[in-house]
Amino acid sequence: MLAKPEAVFDRHAEWEALARFATSPAASARFGVVSGRRRQGKTFLLDALARATDGFYFAATEDTELESLRRFGRALAARAGTGGAFELHSWEEALRRLYAVVPDGLIIIDELPYLLSASPLSPPSSSTCSTPAEWPERRHPSCWSAARPWP
Repeated sequence: MLAKPEAVFDRHAEWEALARFATSPAASARFGVVSGRRRQGKTFLLDALARATDGFYFAATEDTELESLRRFGRALAARAGTGGAFELHSWEEALRRLYAVVPDGLIIIDELPYLLSASPLSPPSSSTCSTPAEWPERRHPSCWSAARPWP
């Protein structure tokens, strides 16, 4: 089991569930959603999980689609170690780049509804995400956090 960071006080059951998801030996991609009332510590736990697993973490904010794509491009470039930012024109392009930069491991998109409310695009369908010719096969989980209802 993934050791709980010292900074995470109590929250044993929550950490255990997240750690089990993040370290599962299953050979297929998984999609997790963490939801709940605001101000309960979901972001803190997800950030701690990303750090403990060397996962990719991105916290969405209430921005326009263009600003969100810019922020996401900077976060991906930082993860890739290239500096600067990747210029992204759509969320489809952003997801392709994400899976190229993070082909294995944990991906956490916190506050996903903010991204969806700013974008005219709907979230990618499972058929879009699993087309072998276009998307690398993911062997580790992704985790998306929602603290409010979907738009």
